Amino acid sequence: MTARHVRVAGLVAAALALAAAGLVLATPGGGDALLVPNWSPWVEGELSCDLDADGADERLVVRDRRLSVLRGDSEAYRSPAGWLVSKALVGDVDDDGSREVVLLVWKRGSYGTSHPFWAAPDDELGQHVLVLAWTEGTLRQRWMSSALHAHVAAAELDDGARLILTTAEGSQTRWQWQQWGFALLDGTS
Repeated sequence: MTARHVRVAGLVAAALALAAAGLVLATPGGGDALLVPNWSPWVEGELSCDLDADGADERLVVRDRRLSVLRGDSEAYRSPAGWLVSKALVGDVDDDGSREVVLLVWKRGSYGTSHPFWAAPDDELGQHVLVLAWTEGTLRQRWMSSALHAHVAAAELDDGARLILTTAEGSQTRWQWQQWGFALLDGTS
């Protein structure tokens, strides 16, 4: 066996070990290759709603693990390359009369550009909930959770715009917006 064959065999063995551990290599949407658990949802599709209250619907499109917001034929927003969008929801989660976009996202780091001085640098891949609001002709990030500890396999908003998270194990939690973030209503986090 040549050295090249040994390297190839090693790579194949590593890929099989990752698959056996329940992980898949996720590269769609650009950015670095990221390891994402295979139980993670990837819900592609399109939603239409009036985000800017001008009487015309914007189209939210999730494709290749990216979110785009289209106004007519032009793209008003595209999620960053480092975010792997697994689910997009729309609702008035903060009860201010305007709809927000709630995303279930895989990304590296828990703090973005506002890193607290007391926390160690964090570049770990984690699952997050993000809230984006329509401001000045585009979506802007309003809030982001730290990395979720539960393995969230599904997310939805109920009729009261409360966030319902379902884990890969099947347990559910309900969350309601409380001034600056979501607070647990029921279930165990």
